[in-house]
Amino acid sequence: MATFVDHAGYEVRLTDPPRRIVSLAPSVTELLLDLGMGPYVVGITRQCRHPEVRTRAIQKVGDVSRPDVEAIHGLLPDLVFADRDENPQDSIGFLRGEFLVWDAASGSLQQAVLQIRTLGEIIQKEASANWLADKIESRFAAMATADGPPGKSPATVYLKACRPWQLAGAHTLAGEQLARIGLANIASENTGLTVLGEKELSGLRPDLVLLSSTIKEHESEPLQRHFPHVPVIRVEDELLSCYGSRLLRTPAYLQELREKLP
Repeated sequence: MATFVDHAGYEVRLTDPPRRIVSLAPSVTELLLDLGMGPYVVGITRQCRHPEVRTRAIQKVGDVSRPDVEAIHGLLPDLVFADRDENPQDSIGFLRGEFLVWDAASGSLQQAVLQIRTLGEIIQKEASANWLADKIESRFAAMATADGPPGKSPATVYLKACRPWQLAGAHTLAGEQLARIGLANIASENTGLTVLGEKELSGLRPDLVLLSSTIKEHESEPLQRHFPHVPVIRVEDELLSCYGSRLLRTPAYLQELREKLP
């Protein structure tokens, strides 16, 4: 029997590699499919869209924010991948009482890379997972060398979602990525994702607002009232917050983003 411990400190004990997997975390879904586990992934959320060709045929078990626990139960999974930052805690708690659950949330690049290596052990794809992890580390290292020390650090708000507004705070992968391109996260005193009302949002004093591309144009209109003279830049959240194989593309995207900064 092999025992693995996720970042939340929960133990997952396996006698055999999982062969019926449900993933409630889009980053993990993409990683599993990229590592050749498609035949064994039996359930995913509607937000698990990548890679598109391979996710279409997999049964959907609700949304990230509202997983269909009954549907998951019917699939009899050997292992469920969840994300405490995206999935409801009550759903995760219920699933833990029924199945093995791995909390996949990663708050840093170091955690994300370690998780890729550990997941490779869990599904017995160590060689492929380690190659991917090594490649991610080397690309981030090359980016750090090329960028050199940061200059001005504008106070930055990164809005990941609206209704309600969600800010990426400390101990989030997105927050760490902002620091890599010399931005000072205005929400760094808050851990994880911070939910703000309109009044709290208007009380912020950023030099720059980054807005997730998942937020529609009409949904972002209140920002003109809150921050009338502050530059707003749309960013790809999947490349700032993803902790799976998409991290391969993140260093290049961060350099592109840095060139767009005012």
